[in-house]
Amino acid sequence: MNNRIVKLIISIFVFVAITTSVASINFATKQTDRQILNQLVRKYGVTDDSSFYTWNKNNTKLLSISWVEQGIQGKVNLNKLRNLRRINVEGNEITSLNISNLKKLSSLNFSGNLVKSIKINSGNLVNLNCSSNQLKTLDLKKTTKLKTLNCSSNNLKSLNLNSLKKLTTLNCSKNKLRALNFKKVVELKYLDCVENNFVALDLSKQLFLETLLCDDEVTVIR
Repeated sequence: MNNRIVKLIISIFVFVAITTSVASINFATKQTDRQILNQLVRKYGVTDDSSFYTWNKNNTKLLSISWVEQGIQGKVNLNKLRNLRRINVEGNEITSLNISNLKKLSSLNFSGNLVKSIKINSGNLVNLNCSSNQLKTLDLKKTTKLKTLNCSSNNLKSLNLNSLKKLTTLNCSKNKLRALNFKKVVELKYLDCVENNFVALDLSKQLFLETLLCDDEVTVIR
């Protein structure tokens, strides 16, 4: 056997050995949802209560978190829990909520916090309650399945809803809005927009609207 063949065989063995070692390390260091959750519970000082969580049938995938009024302060990052469908962190003092990697999320409630901005990338989101925060902007372009939105009591000056063609319930009261961009929203049934800066409100496309809460001085176009 010549030297070239020997060197080639040795190189192949070395490559296989290195690849196997790297794969073993990655497998060993990959954390389960339960391990990640335990770390987050300790980090954010949350009460250790099993009723706060919902798991899949095998108890391997964390599907929902309910950390309501747990005294959580500052920045919260839940991105490692990629199986989450539902999050409720209402009534804390969260200043930043990082959920940009959670593509399976269908329900999100972070009302009553101190969040100024948020990035939502879940195209499966159906319900969103971000009321009583400090939001100045709200990008909903990717939340095309959204049906219920409560963004009341924030600092929003504009709100583009044209990607939300399935939206049926909207509460955008107590903001600084001067207009609503929702010409492509055609299934809206409930609208609360009191205490904003509207002069006129065009509802000519809202043929299914059943409930309208609006300031008396606003001119409503139907």
